[in-house]
Amino acid sequence: MSTNTAPLPITFGDHLKALVALNPSPRPWHHAMLVALCCAVPAFIGAALGAFQSGLMACMGAMAVMYMPAASLGRRMVTMQVVAFGMAASVALGLLAAWHPVLGAVVLGLASFMITLICRYFRISPPGNFFFIMVAAIATVIPFDLHSIPQRVGLIMLGSMSSCLLVFLYSLLFPTPEVRTPLPQASERIRPLVREALITGGLIGLSYQIAHLLELHNPYWVPISCAAILQGTSFRLVWMRKVQRIVGTAVGLVLAWLIFQIPMGPWGLSFAIIGLSIVIESLILRNYGLAVIFITPLTVIFAGVASTGMPHDELVLIRLLDISIGSAIGALGGWFLHLQRPAST
Repeated sequence: MSTNTAPLPITFGDHLKALVALNPSPRPWHHAMLVALCCAVPAFIGAALGAFQSGLMACMGAMAVMYMPAASLGRRMVTMQVVAFGMAASVALGLLAAWHPVLGAVVLGLASFMITLICRYFRISPPGNFFFIMVAAIATVIPFDLHSIPQRVGLIMLGSMSSCLLVFLYSLLFPTPEVRTPLPQASERIRPLVREALITGGLIGLSYQIAHLLELHNPYWVPISCAAILQGTSFRLVWMRKVQRIVGTAVGLVLAWLIFQIPMGPWGLSFAIIGLSIVIESLILRNYGLAVIFITPLTVIFAGVASTGMPHDELVLIRLLDISIGSAIGALGGWFLHLQRPAST
């Protein structure tokens, strides 16, 4: 979920124009194809083996491709391996925290604190902490089964390793010039970063607990939405993210409903993952709100990992409430967070 770098709107008319404006994207067309292939390969393997749920679990690990840096082959592969480990660790914590909702809120908050601190300290480009928090949040609502945790974490690693292999082949075909980001001075940045990470972790944990207190069927969507809103680099961008996410989700729910009216088995859903991923990667830097329209049905498909048998139609209908609550918490938290953030960070 990359940050939109276009000038921020000032007037109400500018806000409306920003909702549909298409900004230039520095990514080549084949980048979207790589991301789509990485996200869909585990689903296709799961469909072929008659284990589509396991394939969807591996798809979560395959999202490590989102962190592929513009770097040399060696540095790129090291980064992918570190991200793969981080994704597996995030899921493992979430699976362990699934034992109790209160434990889930505490663990998710602490995990978000550590993830945010690491990503901000090393200046990880967007999506930053988002996908680590997302997979941890989804894992907290998967039915707790201590004996199945190693298998589920293993599926995450298999998905990440498949992405690493595809990234390796892609890097041989399309080498990228090295782009290095200077590391910060710890003595100058650690205090504000710890404060920011504490606020972010507290908001994520609080949003998860609120979702449980409201007895929402899919509580993980609330902290995920909160984390997405907090990706903004200024309060104006946080507010725009809130508007774009709610409007985009509302339209995306209609698209999701239409998609699930078509009888699709595992193979059909696997092809849907490819198509939606290509469109999302083509739009995410151009217009976040338009990308959210297609992110919505994709996440409903991935929600099958944590599904307890609820039909997709019902999942689609209740998601707008979850998104609205999470976006509201994220917007309020973003206002406070950016009041505390020094301009140098």
